[in-house]
Amino acid sequence: DKNQSIGELVYFPDPSLNGVDPDVIVAGWRLDRWDPTVVEHVYPQFDATYSRFKFDVEIERGILSSLFKAILPALVIVISGFLALLLGPDKALQRLGINTSALIGAIMFHVNLTSQLPPVGYLTLADKYMIMNYVGLVSTLAATVALLAMSTGNRTQTAARLHRYSARYIPLAWAVGQVAVFTVR
Repeated sequence: DKNQSIGELVYFPDPSLNGVDPDVIVAGWRLDRWDPTVVEHVYPQFDATYSRFKFDVEIERGILSSLFKAILPALVIVISGFLALLLGPDKALQRLGINTSALIGAIMFHVNLTSQLPPVGYLTLADKYMIMNYVGLVSTLAATVALLAMSTGNRTQTAARLHRYSARYIPLAWAVGQVAVFTVR
């Protein structure tokens, strides 16, 4: 109420009367939980405090929908980028094309994925998942650029060592990071 301050009007949530109508449908999403709360909001310019009723609704995709629309396509992009790690140090230019294509594909996919959500001021699970994908893809790109730099000199042994380590440890570090993304909340 814009006229009655907290001294005259205080809202309170009644759990028995709060909820979301079963006919409310958000296509592709499931209304998971809701949380009615009352907060006090101070307006210093009016030197007054008002009661404010907030009703937060949490939405989430179903498991199958998340798997096929978010996780699987991004996983295919990352695996495609990681396949470049199988190419030898002498194929660094081809690796560079694969790595940059996978990274651009991941960015475009992430933009499309987040455009389906309302803007929020925090990282969603999809954001964290994609950030970890970026880390893996940028790591493969960095290893490839390092291989390119080594190909100009007489550093074939160092390039071979970098090739072996990057092929083993970048996907492993990415997998550990993804486990952390999905288990740590």
